[in-house]
Amino acid sequence: MFGVSDGFDVAIANPLYVRQESIKELKPAFKERYECFTGTADLYVYFYKRAINLLKDNGVLTYISSNKYLRAAYGEKLRQFLANQTTICQVIDFGDAPVFTAIAYPTIVTAMKHTPTSEPQFQAVNWEMGQPVESFAAVVESGRFGMAQKELLKGDWQFAKDDALRLMERLRSVGTPLGDYSKWTILLRD
Repeated sequence: MFGVSDGFDVAIANPLYVRQESIKELKPAFKERYECFTGTADLYVYFYKRAINLLKDNGVLTYISSNKYLRAAYGEKLRQFLANQTTICQVIDFGDAPVFTAIAYPTIVTAMKHTPTSEPQFQAVNWEMGQPVESFAAVVESGRFGMAQKELLKGDWQFAKDDALRLMERLRSVGTPLGDYSKWTILLRD
């Protein structure tokens, strides 16, 4: 007989998007229950962790949510958890494209619950502004590219082909951050 304690095969959701300022009274409980807790995380972050916990081994999560955790500081613990405890299958990042009326900056993530082994690859899509949602399947098929999941362990999640990632790493290692120039500009004006 199957019971909830055995876990679910699939978790599909569009988790609630509630800004962290609106859940202040719940933060102590989140801090106690979720290792991905940060004081500025919006509510949907905890839905990811809870769903993974409710899946049985090799269960699949598919979520449509805000993409803010991909790059925001409050998403770091969640990104680490997903990269280390799941095998990412696909990420479709819609960026600023207004593809849904109820959510800003959406992303669709599909992941399997199990610790990644060897060198897993996943499919990524960066949706470009102006692409018609009516052509979703065709846009995903033509725009997807493979990425190594290990690339997700380096901080914020940027989805790019391998050659573009190597170029960005090279530029970061030899370039001067724009912020350093702005500090000099301020000092020179004073």
